[in-house]
Amino acid sequence: MRYSQGEGVGWARNRANRLYDREEYVLQIDSHSRFALDWDERLIEMLDSIDDLKPLLTTYPPPYWKEEDGSDRIDHSTSVQRVSLVRVNPDRTTHQIGEQVPDTSAPGKASLLGGGLIFARGGFVTEVPVDPDVYFLGEEISIALRAYTHGYNLYYPNENL
Repeated sequence: MRYSQGEGVGWARNRANRLYDREEYVLQIDSHSRFALDWDERLIEMLDSIDDLKPLLTTYPPPYWKEEDGSDRIDHSTSVQRVSLVRVNPDRTTHQIGEQVPDTSAPGKASLLGGGLIFARGGFVTEVPVDPDVYFLGEEISIALRAYTHGYNLYYPNENL
């Protein structure tokens, strides 16, 4: 459908999640994403390495852009990121940024969720559905709070995939 027919990121992600059919894993990404070789196997290994009943990997992926010749250029200088709070806005949405993680030897505990990448076991999308009424601001804190209340713990990945 045309973008003008959409009703925001929450509506779109909620609609996409309705396609879930008991797959073992679920991935949420922003549309402006590119992937490393074997990203899926590497994310599964990363998730499975975490000693937690309900781990959720989340981050802001590194930026990329299109060159004039149409090729993709990825900013490989961007280190692995965890989501950090800048401020809580008056409407209770949050302003968040990515910051360099202190250790990339293993996935680490994260305190905030980044909508740019969420990777979890498949049941996450039915346990914690995306609020279709969130247009854009508030998506990340909404999902993070509801994930936490459903027993999920947030982790940042230890490599950019």
